Amino acid sequence: MTACTSRIHQLREEVLSAKSRICLERARCYTAVYRDHPEQPLIIRRALALSATLRSMTIFLEEGTLLAGNQSSALRAAPIFPEYAVDWLIREIDEFERRSGDTFHPDRETKKELLEICDWWKGKTTLDKGRTQMQSLHRRIHESGIIRAEGNLSSGDGHIAVDVRRILGEGLNAYTARVIELHKACNASQLDGMKRSRFYDAVTIALESLQGFILRYARLASEQAASCTEGHREEELRKISRICYKIASEPASSLHEAIQLTWFIQLVLQIESNGHSLSLGRLDQYLYP
Repeated sequence: MTACTSRIHQLREEVLSAKSRICLERARCYTAVYRDHPEQPLIIRRALALSATLRSMTIFLEEGTLLAGNQSSALRAAPIFPEYAVDWLIREIDEFERRSGDTFHPDRETKKELLEICDWWKGKTTLDKGRTQMQSLHRRIHESGIIRAEGNLSSGDGHIAVDVRRILGEGLNAYTARVIELHKACNASQLDGMKRSRFYDAVTIALESLQGFILRYARLASEQAASCTEGHREEELRKISRICYKIASEPASSLHEAIQLTWFIQLVLQIESNGHSLSLGRLDQYLYP
């Protein structure tokens, strides 16, 4: 087996040595948007919450990395998805440090704020709404623990692979242009047309948020390059910046650009949805020249 490079070894060790903790940035944004915009359709609230998160969450570039993009405020910091379920968080919050697997080490202030967030979401989560749809017999069976359906009731989108090949080939601006045309074709005076119009409004918000998120990294890499005193690393940072500026709107035209855009797509899917099995698909095929 070929040994990894010193760069990969350093990045790997940095991840493995990081202390696992909880990141509340996403939970704060989603709670604020859902609380402050009850008048908006759910699909719009989801888009606005994603937008707020991608605009305000902490971003960083690990020392030596050639790829930009992080899911939370620090390495091994788990984001929270309160809109799906909070019961388990309330139940396990004092056991995070002691449980047998996937331990986390939130400080006292983080626990306090997390409980406040959970308190607001009580009765409003996907799990809560799913339970209310059960018939009484099914609810009793579920509550008994004989049959569990927590995954289906408290998870986001999963078991899907988005069309990354098309995104790489057309670029994000092409998607925005297509959404504009589809939106124009909607007849908002009819129910189906109104639903489509709202959907395209949400897609527009999500696309603009994704592009803005990528541009944040372009600016960060440029700023770090300007203050970098090591010539080789400075050029790496400038390359990251150039790539991010390009793929925020245009198709990928190199392997590095394709990998970076693929990573951003996968990253934002994971930030938006508490999903399981959000697959990269046939990475080996769509990255092939």
